[in-house]
Amino acid sequence: MARQLIDNDQAILHRAEELMRQGELQLALETLDIILKVDYEDTAARRLRHEILQKMVETDECLMSRNVWVHYLEEDESFLGQES
Repeated sequence: MARQLIDNDQAILHRAEELMRQGELQLALETLDIILKVDYEDTAARRLRHEILQKMVETDECLMSRNVWVHYLEEDESFLGQES
């Protein structure tokens, strides 16, 4: 699987979406980091990250980690608002 993702942003996005649908939110987020480490302003990756983070905020019961997700969720909302 990993070789199919190398240097293929669409495949990475697709895999992250699959993981999100399977409920593997943390792994989906980490998969998106492959794109975001190279281009933090990749709009497609930021949109998907925003969707994943929304789900994480809704389900995470730990106050500390939830606050981290909220921080990045707000960061993505600001970024995506500027892109519109």
